[in-house]
Amino acid sequence: MDRQLLRKRQYITVDSAIEMAGFGRVQILYLLAACVVSFTEVQIIMTIGLTLPSVQCEWSLGNREILTMLMVGSTSFIVGGLAGGVISDKYGRRKVILYGLLFMIISGFLATFQTSFTLFLISRGACLFFFTFIKPSSLCMILEITPRRYRFLVKMALMVSGQIGATCAAMTAFEIMNTSGWRMLLFWMIVPCITPLIIYIFLEESPRYLLVSGRTEEGVRLLREIYMRNGKEDVSSLIRHKRGVNRGQIGQLFTPEFEKTTLIVLAVFLLKNLISSTIHIAIPFIIKGSYCAAENATIEDEIDDCKGLSDSNLFSLTKAYIFGIAITVAGLSLAQIVGRKPAVITLYIATAAALLSCLWCDGKEMLIMKISMGLALNHGSMSIVSLFIQEIYPTSVRALATGFIFSSGHAITLLSPYIIVYGITGNEFEFFSVGGMVFLICAILFGQIQHETKNEPLQENARFSTDTDVESDVDWSLDYDD
Repeated sequence: MDRQLLRKRQYITVDSAIEMAGFGRVQILYLLAACVVSFTEVQIIMTIGLTLPSVQCEWSLGNREILTMLMVGSTSFIVGGLAGGVISDKYGRRKVILYGLLFMIISGFLATFQTSFTLFLISRGACLFFFTFIKPSSLCMILEITPRRYRFLVKMALMVSGQIGATCAAMTAFEIMNTSGWRMLLFWMIVPCITPLIIYIFLEESPRYLLVSGRTEEGVRLLREIYMRNGKEDVSSLIRHKRGVNRGQIGQLFTPEFEKTTLIVLAVFLLKNLISSTIHIAIPFIIKGSYCAAENATIEDEIDDCKGLSDSNLFSLTKAYIFGIAITVAGLSLAQIVGRKPAVITLYIATAAALLSCLWCDGKEMLIMKISMGLALNHGSMSIVSLFIQEIYPTSVRALATGFIFSSGHAITLLSPYIIVYGITGNEFEFFSVGGMVFLICAILFGQIQHETKNEPLQENARFSTDTDVESDVDWSLDYDD
């Protein structure tokens, strides 16, 4: 590094300090842990729908009990994400992740072996609560230590991990549901969570969070360790102490700078989650619907009411999710080329087309392929939107914003159980029509957002110096290359 340039600078921003740390062994460890969390995320969501018919038969549940179980799951998602975001911005990312993973694993294993429906409901609800509890912190932690030039690759790794998780869930269900039953499926979906728990035990807190929250000495110490492990020159002495600490509050999301964006993103999440969450849980019920039965269906295509999906259905689902990996990569690549907003709009339109194509059905295998394609497109768009959320809000409210928007967006999923129990069977045609229109509306709404965050530095609440030459510092950090 040219030390004459450094001598000319009186300070550097947090974003510049992170940029100079590069992407090395430390970030790879954080990314590995976050990828395993993402891997298990889709699996846990999918098991709700895959095991629902078996759970119903296990305890001879009626509509009322099914409705209660799904409502508990939806409520756990809502409360867990919001609580995790608030606590993370106040006490740190690492603690939330560690305790959340530990209790999620415990409650997940307890749910697997419960013989009472009530105890199963409680333990399963706790597992889903802690799953969403750690999500804002896991996403923010890896983003906050990643230089901006690598954010796209990190997000792609996370989303591809999620699609691989979905593929593995379908493959595992294909192998296990016939031989060992739904309990072992739940068991094997929880086992991978042990890996990130072990990794996070040996990882430190996000240095960006520490610096912005006023714990400067600790944050600088961690930055020095990252510089050393990544083989970079230590420039932490250029960081100056911050004057005061700005604690994040929900009200910051509705300041004039962010109000329009927050309201639009909330509206989009509310609309799309109603459709996507319902499809995730109701796949067995949709596939079982008679409106798309192929004339030449064989006995292997028949669905066991206590299993949910036939072997051929599960095999088709597996192939569809493998194809979904390519869709996710293409969607995120589009976001890096044309920007976050155009990519999201394109994917929402493509999702609408996939759902509307379900109106013209030529067999259950094609129906599964179309549904899975729609879910994969939605998954890709959600990954870009979540990246947009984490890039546009400052560090003091980043996890809070992520948790609040995700949780508030899941509030409408409280309607999903009613749709699944009382409305979807026999009305699949109308459901896909409405679903396609909803995603077209989401595309229009997202187009009203004025901000674009591609390759922009993460926002902070305050700088570390009284010098106001912030923009030139950002430019200088981008030009740095050893």
